Amino acid sequence: MQYDTLWSEFWDCLELALDYYENPNSFKQEVQGDVDSIGEKWFKLVNTEARKVIETHNFIKTILCVNPASGEGRKNDYSAYLVGGVADNGLKYCRKAELAKINSRQEFDKYIEHMVDLCLEYEDITHVVIEKNTFNGVDANQLEKAIKAHETLRYRNITIINEQQKKNKDDKISTIVPFVNRGEFIFAEENTEFITQLMDFAGQRFCTHDDAADVASEFGLKIDEIKTNILIKLLDRSSFEL
Repeated sequence: MQYDTLWSEFWDCLELALDYYENPNSFKQEVQGDVDSIGEKWFKLVNTEARKVIETHNFIKTILCVNPASGEGRKNDYSAYLVGGVADNGLKYCRKAELAKINSRQEFDKYIEHMVDLCLEYEDITHVVIEKNTFNGVDANQLEKAIKAHETLRYRNITIINEQQKKNKDDKISTIVPFVNRGEFIFAEENTEFITQLMDFAGQRFCTHDDAADVASEFGLKIDEIKTNILIKLLDRSSFEL
């Protein structure tokens, strides 16, 4: 692949093309210096299915990702929750993605209870991922206590991941842009508020809300890192006819 570039000795045409198609908005702003692209929406396509169709798939991994809201004012009046899984077809499904009207600092108990409710609703959740920046581990500790005290969840062996978010938020969100735009993330069509906020994302500086994009990117990154045990079923040889 060859085409004309300025300072061709510094640029590889194939790498430039790949950079462009991975994230056109970032390429236009950072490489081409195109100020007209600033504020352009990052997500061009969101692939959706009805939740009842999504739930017909066979999921090999399922996690709950939580982005707690704790600030003051209308910008921080809800928390983002996303139950997501990888199916055996290799695609990522956002089985339930919601912007709950829960301010985690003002309604801390309700914030914890909602995580418990989602773990009960989705019995195959094995991990809960909570952003550590807001409560510095206090919420993760309270969730762990709630799980251990619950008559059902105490037997589920749910792992809580509570890590400090150090990566630039726009950089993190940019990692899922090409996959969402190619339709490799499937969202439940019923989650209209979440999808609308995701589609409106144009960079952290140019949006009122980034909760949907942030928690979706956390799901996309963490689900690939998580290892799960595979259940092996042994067959009884005596049950086979010779």
